[in-house]
Amino acid sequence: MISDEVLLQQIGNGDSKAFGSLFERYKKAVFGLALHMMGAAALAEEVAQETWVSVVKEASAYTGRGAVKSWIFAMTRNRCLNELKKRKWEQPMEEDQLNNLPAEEISDPAEYLSELQEDLKEAILLLPDKQRCAVVLSLHEENSLSDIAKHMDMKVNAVKATLFRAKQNLKELLIQKKTARGGIK
Repeated sequence: MISDEVLLQQIGNGDSKAFGSLFERYKKAVFGLALHMMGAAALAEEVAQETWVSVVKEASAYTGRGAVKSWIFAMTRNRCLNELKKRKWEQPMEEDQLNNLPAEEISDPAEYLSELQEDLKEAILLLPDKQRCAVVLSLHEENSLSDIAKHMDMKVNAVKATLFRAKQNLKELLIQKKTARGGIK
């Protein structure tokens, strides 16, 4: 199997077969990352296409610093963040801290889990861009903290802090949603 670096060099020289190989290798990962960050398949597809166009255009500029996969993920992430800023999707968080609600009996665990999963997807979309990106990368392909740090061009401790804040915000958002619904059904 040809390495990513060699494929990228060949793409820089105009080799369309090399592009096809690299595309097949990472198309699902790029689309998945874009989908998790954008929250809509059509937008994710648009971002993924723009990312692949950038890969072709910038292939000869790749310096070899870091893995090609990280380079492509960074492009994807940056395109998502730019698109989100352009669309102004980020919702400001309320400053109020909500107390934990007491545990209640769950009548239908399958329905509850399905509802919780949907609520979590919605809550992730409401996180600030950097927190959303860190959460998506941690869930997507089970990236390690060091991988996330490379993808986001951050130090590992900064990633830990970002994920910690994201988890706090997600908890608050889920509690708010539960409160608005009047508790567990």
